[in-house]
Formats: sequence, C-alpha cells, structure tokens
Amino acid sequence: SGFTELPDGKIVSGTEHGKLLIWDGNLIKVELCRLNGSTCHQGNIEIVELHNNCLVSSGDDGVICWWSLADIENAESTDETGTFALDPILEVRIRRGDKMGRVKTMIRGDNHWVVQDDTGCLWKLQDGAMELKQLLHYHAGPITAASTSPTSNLMVSSGLDGTVRC
Repeated sequence: SGFTELPDGKIVSGTEHGKLLIWDGNLIKVELCRLNGSTCHQGNIEIVELHNNCLVSSGDDGVICWWSLADIENAESTDETGTFALDPILEVRIRRGDKMGRVKTMIRGDNHWVVQDDTGCLWKLQDGAMELKQLLHYHAGPITAASTSPTSNLMVSSGLDGTVRC
C-alpha cells in the first residue's frame, strides 16, 4: 500500500481494505472515510501522493481521487469511532470498455499524469480538464512467446493474459 508524508510530518497511508489512515508518530490519529461511511476506495490503495493542495489516492478499484489537503491536515475524530468523513474533490475512473483497470503506477508530468493499469494500458490524464486518453495497450502480464517475421519488420507476441499483439 502507498503512503506519503504531509507537510506537518504526519503520514497518510493506504490499506488493503481501501482505508486511508493518518498517522501521528507511531499512532493512528484518524481513519478517513467518505461522508456516507464507506471506505475511501474499494480494495488495496497503491497510490498516495501529494500534488498542489491535494492528496491523490488510487488503487484496485480503478478510481483516482483528489482529496483536500487542508481537510486532511486538520482531520480530527469527532466520536469514539476514530473516523473523519469527507468526500473527494474529484474522481476519475480508469475504464477500458466495460472493464475497470486497477491502478498500478502513476507518474507526474509537467501538466499531466501517466497512469498504468493492470490491463496493460498506459493512460494520460491531463490536468485542468482531467481528460483521460489511452496512450498504449500492452500485455497485462508476462510475455509467454514472441516470433519475428522472416519476410517483414513484424513481430508477434502472446501474453499470459491471453492476448496476441502484432
């Protein structure tokens, strides 16, 4: 699971159950949840990063969320549950056709993010408009075989994911 350090020294970490935890020293200060009481994500949180005035998180559910950094830095539990409820400022879903892609990696560019999912896709997420564009599609796992053409500049590969690429 991903984690990052806040400007005030606290740590925010994801869990395999979709929770975001705020740590103060060796203790969990508060558990973040959505206003409806559900977890921040469904499944493991792979990405937790700071960007501008937001905390960015994503993972197995294929949803990239931007959370208010000010709200997270000031989060306090209001009851014995130890939770603080807030909703993301923005959400973007990684989807190719009817399949949601689990976010594996996000790399920050000058004015965009490059996102890799578990279906073998690379996506470009443009800042501002939050426009999502599929850049490339590869095998979603190990390559099991490859062969080159004896008569042209082509290669064919097959992957453990059951796809064949030319």
